Amino acid sequence: MKKINKMVNIALIFTLLGMFLCQNLTYAKTGISCLFHTLLYASPFPANKESLRVPIGNLKRLKTVGLIEKSKLNPAASRVIHLVGVFPGYDSMGSYKNLADVYKIYEMKIPEIQALYDRAAKILGFTGENGEPDPTKLFNLASFPEDRLKRRQVLLSAFIVHNLALEAYLRHIAQETGIEVEFDAYTGRSIGVFISAIASKALSLEDGIKISFALVGFIAKNIKEQNHQHVIIIKGNNSNVVSVMKKMKKQFGDDVEVYEDYSPSQCNVYVNKEIYEGFKHDFLDNKAEAGVEVIVGHATDILMHYRGMGSVRRELEKYILDNIKIKDPRIPIIPNNGDGVIRKGSDVLKAILDIVDKPMMSRNTLELLEENFKSGALIEIGIGGKSVNFFKDNGIKFPFLGFSGDDYSTASFLEMLRQSISSGVGIIRNSAPLRESL
Repeated sequence: MKKINKMVNIALIFTLLGMFLCQNLTYAKTGISCLFHTLLYASPFPANKESLRVPIGNLKRLKTVGLIEKSKLNPAASRVIHLVGVFPGYDSMGSYKNLADVYKIYEMKIPEIQALYDRAAKILGFTGENGEPDPTKLFNLASFPEDRLKRRQVLLSAFIVHNLALEAYLRHIAQETGIEVEFDAYTGRSIGVFISAIASKALSLEDGIKISFALVGFIAKNIKEQNHQHVIIIKGNNSNVVSVMKKMKKQFGDDVEVYEDYSPSQCNVYVNKEIYEGFKHDFLDNKAEAGVEVIVGHATDILMHYRGMGSVRRELEKYILDNIKIKDPRIPIIPNNGDGVIRKGSDVLKAILDIVDKPMMSRNTLELLEENFKSGALIEIGIGGKSVNFFKDNGIKFPFLGFSGDDYSTASFLEMLRQSISSGVGIIRNSAPLRESL
């Protein structure tokens, strides 16, 4: 009995110490993982999910879905977790100003992540004094070109690389606990679908960066001053949002354009700057309809999902067909354009081109998930949490989690794995995942 009490006391002391370190200390030395991450598995006692503040949606559903199963592809692996990876869109780029947590991951010297950044630095021409590739420059905005166009091209490319690194890190930390991550599909909003194409090996990293440079370049070349738009968000119950949208279209016609069907209670639109003052008077200063909130976003000249970018689409298509080889994705992609699940390279091309001039059908993306993906969980791989908010706003029924690579989301992911295993449900799963045989 004394031995048992002693074990309990030791386990509690180390658990509390680990929690204190995670919440109050920054990494004193690169490559050192948070102690509590290890204790989640080393301790024989279940962690308290309230104390962890685990940001997992629909947690109770973990009891009823087969999230963990024995590996079918690798019998030697102890367990496999099936997930759908969700990459962030262009509107998340503002959250990537502070990359301290991603830089700590880079400094852990994980071979796959190290190789990714080395390749990216070489492609982007980031070199040190010795002439060798210098990946640290991807984390330092001062290293980016001063020229506005080139800076935007590098910013988008770095954004893509950082998200791919987070995807690799998620797989790495799961593997360290004896669990293999299998992504049954990738998806995302807007540019997130483009990142999905690289993650699924439909595009190489080199070709992905070439396309990102071409895309930003063609948009900059074709944009006209009168095309500058204001981003407007319309929120309310579904019938009221539809009613307000009809009024806007009747009054302003094509000067108000839907760029995202976001959720049943939200529609995101562009408003041409030429009619913005009239729009502001009728729909902002004076309430257009009770129960509807019209929120002013930012003015922008980098337009995606905009009908007026047809010439950009044609230029980008020609560039890709002449210079890029798109393969069939190894892992299916759920597009953001209203089409079905993508398994062919030709459909990957269309999904990339649709980022230019077709509206995002984000609600449809989730409907495709519910129709085709019968068990598992969604995980946002990126910084900012916009996809997690998107899941919540659409009332998604799947378990979901945001993963940004920081201590909090890493501990949350490990807690998600622990709860999935301890539920004892679905260790052997019969339902077929979306993944095809490689």
